[in-house]
Amino acid sequence: MMKKLALVLIAIMLCGIAFAEEKPIDGVGERMGPPDHQPLVGTWCSTDVGQSIPDADSGAVVSMLSIPDSEAIDNLDVSVQITHTWIGDLRVLLSKGACNINLIHRPGINEDACCGCSGDDIDVVLDDDGATSVEDSCETGPNGGAQGTFTPGDPIFLPAAMSDCDGQELQGDWQLIVTDGAAGDTGTLDGWCMMTGGGGDGG
Repeated sequence: MMKKLALVLIAIMLCGIAFAEEKPIDGVGERMGPPDHQPLVGTWCSTDVGQSIPDADSGAVVSMLSIPDSEAIDNLDVSVQITHTWIGDLRVLLSKGACNINLIHRPGINEDACCGCSGDDIDVVLDDDGATSVEDSCETGPNGGAQGTFTPGDPIFLPAAMSDCDGQELQGDWQLIVTDGAAGDTGTLDGWCMMTGGGGDGG
């Protein structure tokens, strides 16, 4: 009887050792987490900022943002902060590979074909869930400029959607390209960030 009990105990110990050897150790093995993969949620901000924006199409600010995380883009938003007199001069493009979004295209130019918004400074989030277009953002900021959350682009001359980049690879070197389309006013790109996976209907 004692001999049989000893054999059973040995068999149980061997099974326990085999089970322990199959478990990942200190992060080696499969990624742990819920069985259904969730889209990456995060914010990445460029440090390549503080650049002066050349006046009257004499050049462009090209600001870089390198994102190390590999993920298909889902629900992209972009925040932009610019100090600039007469924001109706400004165009802002987000670009990487096949992803190109005209975020801002001379706010107010539809109402004033000459010059656009005469107010100063931009502090906006571009989001497909915004209530109105950034084209109509004149005088929403404290200096008559643009402040708040808006849909990107110009719905008449240059339609755009943040969802245009859905499914593209997030990882890599992104560019924010800022140009000034009229003479007489200057400014600086102060900051910009990319946000993904924040909910909503996309973008």
